[in-house]
Formats: sequence, structure tokens, C-alpha cells
Amino acid sequence: MCDQISRDQRVAPPPIRLPLAIVNPIRSSVKCLRPKVLNPAQVPVNTTASNDQEMLEQYLATREALCPRCRYNLRALRGHSCPECGERISLQIGPGHPRQPAFITGIIGLAASAGFSGLLLAYVLFHALVVPTRLWWPFALVTGVEFVVSALLLTIWLMAGPRIRRLRRGVRLSLALLCLAVPLISIVVFTTVN
Repeated sequence: MCDQISRDQRVAPPPIRLPLAIVNPIRSSVKCLRPKVLNPAQVPVNTTASNDQEMLEQYLATREALCPRCRYNLRALRGHSCPECGERISLQIGPGHPRQPAFITGIIGLAASAGFSGLLLAYVLFHALVVPTRLWWPFALVTGVEFVVSALLLTIWLMAGPRIRRLRRGVRLSLALLCLAVPLISIVVFTTVN
């Protein structure tokens, strides 16, 4: 009898959660009420789908997929936009990690700042050890702080990569520009302290 239920009816109802004391005596009758989860290889593919929306609905009928903007579960979606945020959804082949340019730009800016500060710190510490005078230490301190801050920002940026890729385009671009400003700030600090 459960096999005679149409595919739409299998997807729509949520699983029934009963207290543990009730589940055991009536397990066989509850089993029929649960939606049957199909293996994607077992789902018949309609090769005559007339448009993209039908193919999208067919794809999401049996699969868990999240909205790329708000992470809302789109399973059994009807239509072509996310019901939560209104983002237009399309079925397409895309890169494994979309939205990379702003993220990579941020890495370049922060790595340049950390590299610049690190090289200056190594140079200053080498000369401070060879010619021990008090004139090197304020510069070494400022350069060391620049290096530590740049390295921390780079670490945070790398760890937050997946979150950054999910942000809106304008926010990603603004963050990338801020990351590009960090090496410029390091250069300004270097020229003023020197």
C-alpha cells in the first residue's frame, strides 16, 4: 500500500516523531507514514522536461539543496526562486568554489602586507643584532606589530573563506578592497616611523 503513494506525497509530509514508549508497539504501522527516501540512481529521469524550471523542480524533488544566498533548504521547491530570500535559482553546472576573485584578492593583499612586514622585521632584527643601538628597537617594535596584525588578519581571512564566499558581491568586494589597503597602510607606517 505504501508503494502506491505518488512521489509528490512521499516528499511532502515530514517524518513523524513519536515518543519512544509508543513507537515500539506500532512500529509497522508508523513505517508506512514516513516518506520513502530514494537513492538518486533509482529516481526515474524525465528526459522530456520542456524547460529549465521543470528540470529544476525534478532535481529538487528528491535532493537536499541549499539556497546559495540564505542557506534555506530547497527540497521540493516549486518555482524558480527561493521562498525565504527571493534569490533566483537555476540548475546549472558551475565551479566547485564559486565567488573566488574577491577572496583571492584579499589573500593577496594580506599576504603582501605580512610578507612586507616580515621581511622588514627580519632586516631590522639582523641589523639590531649586528649593530646594537637603541635606534633600531622602536622601528623593530612597530614592524613586529605590523607583522603580527597582518599574519592574524590573513589567518582569519583564510579560516572565514566559506563564509566570505557566501556574502553578497558588494560586501565581498568591500572586504577585498580593505585587505588591499592593509599593505598600503604598512608602507605608510614604515615611511613615517623610518
